[in-house]
Amino acid sequence: MSKLRDRIRDRARHSPRALGFAIGPAKDRTRGTALLVGVEVADPDAARTAIEAGAGVLIFTGAQDGLRSVVEAADSTPVGMRIDAATAEDAEALASAAADFLVFDAGQTTATALLERRLGGVLLAPNGSSDDELRRFGPLDLDAVLVGAPSGELSVTGQLELRHLAEMVRAPLAILTERAVDASTLEVWRDAGAALVLLGAAAADETAVLVEACRAVRPPRQREEERTQALLPAMTAGHDHDDEED
Repeated sequence: MSKLRDRIRDRARHSPRALGFAIGPAKDRTRGTALLVGVEVADPDAARTAIEAGAGVLIFTGAQDGLRSVVEAADSTPVGMRIDAATAEDAEALASAAADFLVFDAGQTTATALLERRLGGVLLAPNGSSDDELRRFGPLDLDAVLVGAPSGELSVTGQLELRHLAEMVRAPLAILTERAVDASTLEVWRDAGAALVLLGAAAADETAVLVEACRAVRPPRQREEERTQALLPAMTAGHDHDDEED
């Protein structure tokens, strides 16, 4: 099991009425936040800066030969790498560098790349897929599904569509945003099935702001599970006296 999945599940376990997508102890400075915060980084210095600001996950964006140094700088923080058209050789290289997970495009990545059991998997959300096509990803046992942040304010329909994606693929959402967003937006994303918010490299300096916004997100709304039903008095089926003999 990847450390990324551990941290997502740990956050779900410690959040009241969370979505239920749940690790043992982890050195995660953002355990008290509603969503896990991730940051794209290109080098060890950027990795250390992001972690100091509160990032709980890192996505490495540099050349593969620089991955190990970023993993070492990250210490126990999970580090993944995005390779759209990943091969078995790519997966082995990532695992050998102690990376935690692979972000991949299902249409371009070879099936043998997913045979590497040391890596977790984050799927790039497919566009325009039917429900049957989305359900096919369930057996992959994904850690998350990466989607781009909605443009503008998310409508109710848009929120339901995101949640439907998470339910069909059977994995929480990771939302990639190019700027820090406020707590109300994060609450909408959380209720749509998001467990991770990933800041693009250009917005890495907003990590601390995003972490604080995550802390301000309210717990999920408590919904009444059972409705009280009016009970009618039972009708007696028989007589309350003995029948007379003929």
